[in-house]
Amino acid sequence: MTSLFSKPRALTSHITDFKTYRLVIGKLHVATLTLLLFLIAAGIAVTSSLWLNKTTKAFDRPTLVATKPELEPPQKTEVLVNCTSFLNQNRSGSCSRTPLWLNKTKPYNQPTIKPVPVRIPEKKSQQNTGISLDCTSFLNKNRSGSCSRTPKPNNNQNQTESNRSCPDYFKWIHEDLKPWRETGITKEMVERGKTTAHFRLVIVNGKVFVENYKKSIQTRDAFTLWGILQLLRKYPGKLPDVDLMFDCDDRPVIRSDGYNRSNRTAEDVPPPLFRYCGDRWTVDIVFPDWSFWGWQEINIKEWSKVLKEMEEGKKKTFMEREAYAYWKGNPFVASPSREDLLTCNLSSLHDWNARIFIQDWISEGQRGFENSNVANQCTHRYKIYIEGYAWSVSEKYILACDSVTLMVKPYYYDFFSRTLQPLQHYWPIRDKDKCRSIKFAVDWLNNHTQKVPYSISFYI
Repeated sequence: MTSLFSKPRALTSHITDFKTYRLVIGKLHVATLTLLLFLIAAGIAVTSSLWLNKTTKAFDRPTLVATKPELEPPQKTEVLVNCTSFLNQNRSGSCSRTPLWLNKTKPYNQPTIKPVPVRIPEKKSQQNTGISLDCTSFLNKNRSGSCSRTPKPNNNQNQTESNRSCPDYFKWIHEDLKPWRETGITKEMVERGKTTAHFRLVIVNGKVFVENYKKSIQTRDAFTLWGILQLLRKYPGKLPDVDLMFDCDDRPVIRSDGYNRSNRTAEDVPPPLFRYCGDRWTVDIVFPDWSFWGWQEINIKEWSKVLKEMEEGKKKTFMEREAYAYWKGNPFVASPSREDLLTCNLSSLHDWNARIFIQDWISEGQRGFENSNVANQCTHRYKIYIEGYAWSVSEKYILACDSVTLMVKPYYYDFFSRTLQPLQHYWPIRDKDKCRSIKFAVDWLNNHTQKVPYSISFYI
């Protein structure tokens, strides 16, 4: 089986020469970063219709929300821009310009790679979802979080709700940008983040400029940039001018030590560095991870497609699923906690109600990833989430299974996990006594099936 991304992919856009960009500095830059994070989170939430039901109480079984239709692809222009080579691990190529009438099978010569701006053409029409979302009030200082949902004119669909609330995790956007609230963000602050950044992203007048500093792990940087391009398509003309540094590694690096004192000057403020996760000791700005738009190396599709594939496995009722706790992953990622989890597997001496499977990605790749599809792993009543070297991208796939998530005490957070509540979205597991904690949880929940706290699959 070939890789999901082995077929040529093309991006319809205009390519021009790299130009000098101007920087947005001061307190205005904090507002632009707030809007950027707000739009990327809204794009993920609205596209998948994954809104948190605030009325859900502990042990309540939530009602699934129907997924909205996918947006139509952007309108084609006169030029087909082939950026397939950018998705390769070595990213040795750039984008070629080919008239649409040429034979698509004709190979193209890879030009010398250089930073290029990408303009996303305005979409002439979008598929009518029937609902207009207005979350602008959330950007105000009071952050009331209210998103009005207003039916569009001439809409024949019946609406059962006229108002919903923005997901709770939106409020963390303001918290993550709090270190720069008083001083604003200057060019010097941004450039101090270059020490560990993999790339610099600049958006000016709807154009994206990228300056690469070093190679990221696999194709994390490519898919993160692909997500930004999707954002420009989804909200044409709405993205502000912005300048940011992005680190694609796992663990946060901008320590908060010394940055919390009062009367700070611009030199005392930490560099605003974006990455996929954070912890209580750092001030890195969290951003949705690359796998929301696909993970080429292990054949994981984009988030919306994974959710659709999960629907088949989720047809089994809770009682029809296997009555054990399930985990499948790579324990050998410099994670003592995962190695300790292996001792909870079924053995001749103990049955801790856990079924642990080691994921060998090398052998899986040789077999075409036939046994590693995350959409086919919703077969057990309980699924274990445990961190690896840092936070794990598996969290969202586990929560989406409609099984009970048994969450080993986490030390890192991503953009949505800080609002997850124990016994409402997951069952907490002790990190220092995993096996007994897992066994107790499974035994108790199997004996109280009418009180099972289902994880909320439409949370993200």
